[in-house]
Amino acid sequence: MMRCCVSCLLAVISACLLLTVPSCVGEGDPGRIRGENGELSLVIAVALTNNGVPFLEPGWAHMASAVLAAKHFNEKDPTVVSQLEEYADCPFRFSNISVIDTGTNSHLAMKSLLQRIQDVGIVDAIAGPYNEQPAMELSVLATGMESPIVAFRGLDHNLVLPDKHPYYSQINPDLYGEMEFIAEYLKHTNRTNYVAILYSNEDSVLQRMETLQTVLKEKVDCDQVKAYSYLSVSKAQAGEDRGLRDAVMRVSQTGFRTIVLLTATPDLDTPGIGAAAHEYDLDQGGHFWIIPGGLDPSGTNRDNILVQFQHKQEGGFLRGAAYSSMFEGHNVNDDDPFEHTLSSQNASFVEYLRNLNPIANYTGKFFCKLNDLSEKIDPAVNPQCTLPDNFFQELPFFGERVGFAYDATMSIGIGACMAIAGKTNSTALTGKEHLDGIQSVNFKGASGQVRFRNRPGTPGSRDASSPYYGILNLLPRGGASEEILQATSYVDPDINDWVDVFPFVYSDGSNSPPTLLRTTPEQNYLDPVVRGIGLTLMSISLLFIAASAIWVWRHRNHRVVIAAQPPFLYVLCVGSTLFSMVILVNSFDESHGWTDSMLDKACVATPWLYILGDMIVYSALFTKLWRVNKVLQFKRARVKVRQVVWPGLFLVLAAIVLLSVWTAVDDFGWYRQEIDEVSGETIGRCIGTYTGAFLIPVGIICTIPTLLTCIMAWKTCDVDDMYSESKWIFSLVLVQIQVIVVGIPVVVILQSVSTNGRYIGVTLITWTFPMSTLGLIMVPKMYALRKEQMGVQKSISRGSSKGVVVSGLTHPTKESQNTRSSGNTTRGSGEHDADPLQPANFDVSSSRVQTVIMH
Repeated sequence: MMRCCVSCLLAVISACLLLTVPSCVGEGDPGRIRGENGELSLVIAVALTNNGVPFLEPGWAHMASAVLAAKHFNEKDPTVVSQLEEYADCPFRFSNISVIDTGTNSHLAMKSLLQRIQDVGIVDAIAGPYNEQPAMELSVLATGMESPIVAFRGLDHNLVLPDKHPYYSQINPDLYGEMEFIAEYLKHTNRTNYVAILYSNEDSVLQRMETLQTVLKEKVDCDQVKAYSYLSVSKAQAGEDRGLRDAVMRVSQTGFRTIVLLTATPDLDTPGIGAAAHEYDLDQGGHFWIIPGGLDPSGTNRDNILVQFQHKQEGGFLRGAAYSSMFEGHNVNDDDPFEHTLSSQNASFVEYLRNLNPIANYTGKFFCKLNDLSEKIDPAVNPQCTLPDNFFQELPFFGERVGFAYDATMSIGIGACMAIAGKTNSTALTGKEHLDGIQSVNFKGASGQVRFRNRPGTPGSRDASSPYYGILNLLPRGGASEEILQATSYVDPDINDWVDVFPFVYSDGSNSPPTLLRTTPEQNYLDPVVRGIGLTLMSISLLFIAASAIWVWRHRNHRVVIAAQPPFLYVLCVGSTLFSMVILVNSFDESHGWTDSMLDKACVATPWLYILGDMIVYSALFTKLWRVNKVLQFKRARVKVRQVVWPGLFLVLAAIVLLSVWTAVDDFGWYRQEIDEVSGETIGRCIGTYTGAFLIPVGIICTIPTLLTCIMAWKTCDVDDMYSESKWIFSLVLVQIQVIVVGIPVVVILQSVSTNGRYIGVTLITWTFPMSTLGLIMVPKMYALRKEQMGVQKSISRGSSKGVVVSGLTHPTKESQNTRSSGNTTRGSGEHDADPLQPANFDVSSSRVQTVIMH
């Protein structure tokens, strides 16, 4: 970049010093006038040397095409451009045509043009060049001269920015237009998502990558685009790891099956990319590689790469790849007038080219082709590498954007004609007027329809819908052994639709692209074995609940069960069942055939089952103990269930209202989240926007019956276990608190990491609640009943005595009807004989104590 800036600065200084150009004088100057006599001086800038050594292709072809365009314009010959008939009366002609050598990437362009100006004077227009750095240098000089320049090709987006290069135009679309075609091709092949971009980090390539990302999102709504870079050859130090293998590895990890390769040095990058692609199985037929054209120095360089790696392992990823390029008329028309005209030029035209040759004085050996720099050619041995008389008949050079050189030159001539269209009897025009005329042309040339000003920000770039954009099939399988590429389809700007020429052969040898757009990423589905464990635990829980309910019903008339108040035991079973069902609704995901709608409903059901199960269990325990406490306080003779059940019902109703609001307001449901950007690994879980906001009031409501139960258990802690399970309730609460404190954080951590881990955590927490509830409430009663059946006596405590029952809670037993109460007792025990038909005397009215339970 520094070198480029220095060269540009030198160019401006040199132009001002040597030319005394008006634009270097001040802003108020109207600009240099040219064409007053209808004559325009033209410089054709082509690359004829590489590091000082001449080569034949494609520079000679560009020169020949541009010179032919100037000749046709001067003669108003409509053979190639039929619109020239409309400008038959246009007074302009190219009277002074010269050719300069720009080289490929040196500062020769600036030197050549300055030398030409010194020799013959200021230039009115420049056609060319083909390479990026010469184009920048000549554009700066053109700005100093106020002379329009139309390049055969432009790569750097900065060139088409009018604030940086105000007199520059290019015969190819800007980056946005080129990348639009890639997006259209992806749309054409139904691959508009999951696109990986592999690119070298050179400036021109970075521009392409960023533009492609933008176009994919804007034009085809492709939101799954990932780009990975490696160190370019120009920026890597000797022996430095360029990160090629790492970049390809990351592309592989994405699982994306469509890969776009952007590189400025394909000949240097192909071996490394190919080796890494083979290592990570990106060349086995399941991936589709797309290589946008325009980054190679020439098509012949591209062909050389294909031939070099055609039968090598490193070239495997190229086999069946798509190469995008702008076609010319001869690519899509067997009877193309430009090809026919150029190939029919005779020896006199060849001689004219020889006279324009800027390196005619070079007498040493030279290279025949730019893509074959291994051996210099002696003209005496191989005259075909000079300019023989049959040059146009014997040496094929089409495919090197020869038609673009023709159209670039033609646009300069037609642009001058359009610039004076509104003037009367005047051919004088400024550089700005000439530039406006060029950017207003609309004609069909050798490369398709030519028009500029595709986008407001880049008026000098060609309209992206005007040229022929096409696809070349690289190394198609099943073709001839020498076949390295085949044009398969293109977009015809005349009909704005795709035209298929040959079937595209993909890397697997078929005519169908890879089915998958992306290797299916890890979805973290619930493992069937883990699910089986969860459902087994649920089954155990439900069996235990069912067994408990059956046991209560079977022994419903036994005093142990009656004292435990069977209705509340049934309610405990109901609440425990709701708890257990949480395991069921959490045991499914997409892998088990459930749709998103079904999973959404399962998510919504989870808090309902959890919360209602908890509320019902603890409300039942509280109500049961409260009833016992009321009876033992002797404030009422009869304490019916409906008299103590209202707090529990109120809390359950409040929970239902809150859950209803939560369900109505929140979008709580099943969502699958991406947890790894690179691989696309996902995990499914229940999420809601306002879940956190609702968990707080839900937690408060659930805590109330638990606290009330603990308080009531404390008040009845000295009551006989047959009536009050205080110590077991304290144990129950302690166990469940420990499970919550330990289990909930673990589940929170695992919910975004491991489906199996989260499921196991939720299952164990859920399973613990019903099992601990019924295990600590029901099992002691089963044990007590068993002991009583075996004749084991109990110690006396409040609420019981030998042969005495607590009114309102128990039936009289046979023992109480035939014995007298005696011994140490607490409040609620008898101190004298009890009548077998009357209630025990608790120092209160007998009407307050009943010998049957009141429901």
